[in-house]
Amino acid sequence: MDKIKIACIGDSITELSGYPEIAQQILGINYIIGNFGASGTTVLFNSEYPYMYQEAFVEAKKFQPNIAVVMLGTNDANRVFEDFQSDFVNDYLTLLSSIQAFDSNPKVLVAIPPHIFGELLLSGKVFDKKIIPSIEKVADQFGLPIIDVYSAMSKPEFFFDGVHPNGEGTRIIANAICNAISRH
Repeated sequence: MDKIKIACIGDSITELSGYPEIAQQILGINYIIGNFGASGTTVLFNSEYPYMYQEAFVEAKKFQPNIAVVMLGTNDANRVFEDFQSDFVNDYLTLLSSIQAFDSNPKVLVAIPPHIFGELLLSGKVFDKKIIPSIEKVADQFGLPIIDVYSAMSKPEFFFDGVHPNGEGTRIIANAICNAISRH
């Protein structure tokens, strides 16, 4: 039996938290999980680090996943990008279309990232009011399943800095992702 390849696509929450490695342990030997997180990346093309133009995107494509779990949007809640928020939906549609066009034709699961607790550079209010509805709109337009990491990570004690998960938070993310993969 061929192993199912899962690409975890995202920002620093994916790259640095360790949730893909925990998901690998949970799902076991019939899966190969690749971590294609890239810290600081955004959905927005009009930013310094759009995910689609990073090496992690190229590597995810080479990986030829059967399933792609996309968890982006946290860095798009940066106050610097307020003038470009209206581009989010179109940029996310383009990104997801590009992932769906990989030669492996992966099933795409869209994850709503965890809460942002704070109002410094990244704004929890912008995230809640603009980014999350935009993610939901795109998933709905494409008919893609949503993994609600946001609701699962509803307490500040799951984070060490208000954005990045601690050990307990990382396990919650991994479990939410694994449950969604099992359902789909």
